[in-house]
Amino acid sequence: MQKIERILFYLLIFFLPFGTRMVLKSWGGEFNEWNSAFFYLNDVFLLATVFLWALRVRGKILEFDIVNVVLLFFLLWNLLSIIVSENYGISIYRLIKFFELTVFFWYVRGNIYQYYKTSKLEKIIWIIIASGLVQVVVAGWQFINQRAIGLIVLDESPIAPDVAGVAKLAEEGVKIVRSYGLLPHPNILGAFLLLGVALCLILVFIYKRSNFLNNILPLVSLAILMLGIFFSFSRYIILSLLLMLIMLIILPNISLATKGWNKVKVISIYLFAFLSFGLVFKTELFSRFTTINQGYGLSSRILYNQVAEQLILAHPLLGVGVGNYVWTVRNSMQYAWQVQPVHNIFLLIASEGGVIAGILFIGLLYLILSRGLRYVIKTKEEGTFKLFNIIIFVTVILITGGLFDHYIWTIWQGQLMLWLCLGIISASTEERAEV
Repeated sequence: MQKIERILFYLLIFFLPFGTRMVLKSWGGEFNEWNSAFFYLNDVFLLATVFLWALRVRGKILEFDIVNVVLLFFLLWNLLSIIVSENYGISIYRLIKFFELTVFFWYVRGNIYQYYKTSKLEKIIWIIIASGLVQVVVAGWQFINQRAIGLIVLDESPIAPDVAGVAKLAEEGVKIVRSYGLLPHPNILGAFLLLGVALCLILVFIYKRSNFLNNILPLVSLAILMLGIFFSFSRYIILSLLLMLIMLIILPNISLATKGWNKVKVISIYLFAFLSFGLVFKTELFSRFTTINQGYGLSSRILYNQVAEQLILAHPLLGVGVGNYVWTVRNSMQYAWQVQPVHNIFLLIASEGGVIAGILFIGLLYLILSRGLRYVIKTKEEGTFKLFNIIIFVTVILITGGLFDHYIWTIWQGQLMLWLCLGIISASTEERAEV
């Protein structure tokens, strides 16, 4: 039974970035992503995994500590916010999904150390990397074709230069479509591939290899995943890659780079990737990083922030109801593509659940990250130190990105990434450090 549970978890991890889903309900007439309910393929794997886990541990899936107490209060407060919701259906759906993520967090938190202890964590790492490589193949094909490649069965986004709302670069009057992979936006693609890059570094610097092929595969995967990040043209993720490189060079004592030759190989791949892609696409990259308001990105974000701030001031206690931000503002936007969540997860949480919900979420993040950092400082096990170091780095990148994007809170793949990372960090305790 436990073997089946692990296989289901592996499938969940592999299909994490896949958007294959079925529309259950769409509110408001014209279809809108944020006013709709879905059932995803990886919902099947997640629910089945958790069900088998609950049977294995005889229902004891919850450990009452300060992290879970704050998490439950946050969940209950959002439940309370339903009483002010305009659309109860959206609120109920969002609460169901959040509870599903909460149980996923509990599963990762309660089991990831066992995977690590039994040497199965390396398998999980390779599964995520393999899934990322699939995304790079699709992303590269999309970039070459400059449109979707017809993977409708996998819910590929219908991207093309002339489709409104599609993320594009505008260079000398020519629209260049950014790659989506099988995710709903290039920024989420970039974030998932960044996680893959981080896991490649873990393979390079933690796990010892006995033959040439096993030594070269993580490095080749690293180079390919970085290429996929460039196809996404996600500014923040590309800058995060650059930050990783800087840390490898100037912070050897707190980074992964304790093996000199491996450090040289990784830095060489970084430099090759940046220089080669930079030379080939120098015009597009220059435009992407110097034209801040390209595609109305900055002006739209400012507008969304202003709307969210007004909602918080008008509804400070319970907000407008969990999941109801887009429903509430749907008639106040000039264009249909503008009807989307505020690009700041903290403003979004506070506008939907009230100021208290925002404070509870910030407190939850503080508890998880601070405990993880204390564990990193105290542990004497080199491999564990490096593992949690890089996961904390990726998590901070995701959360910081939440200051100007919403995908880790509103899009299923982004949500799974966030709670996977938080679950791993939260699994670090002083008791486990002594094992």
